[in-house]
Amino acid sequence: MNELRLRVITPTRELALDDVLHLRFEADDGARGVMPGHERATDQLREGAVYVRTRAGEVQREQFVATEGGIAVIGPREVVLVSSWAERADEVSALAELVRARETRREAIDRAAKALGRQRETALRRALTKLKREVSW
Repeated sequence: MNELRLRVITPTRELALDDVLHLRFEADDGARGVMPGHERATDQLREGAVYVRTRAGEVQREQFVATEGGIAVIGPREVVLVSSWAERADEVSALAELVRARETRREAIDRAAKALGRQRETALRRALTKLKREVSW
């Protein structure tokens, strides 16, 4: 019983992490830490990050899972978190990077459109001025 299995269940998907050495989440009455062999319990899961330390061979790795709150069902070999929404931190980071890239692209398009609009407005004013000169002679 050296490791736990973590399952995070949402209405749209299930995340699973094996070889969990330790996890920590916020409950209604404070932080809750769980290690392999923990006694059975059920707890309220608060919105926020769940810290997870896993083992990949001899290497230990820290991971985070963002949740919208829910219920934690704790057992000696498995912890199940049931939430209406959950994402791994690396997925959230990738999504945030995508949003930033799209926002940057949109801003560049807006700047280009404004510059083009100013150029066309200037050209139109020059043409009108030229036309007025020709008509007034």
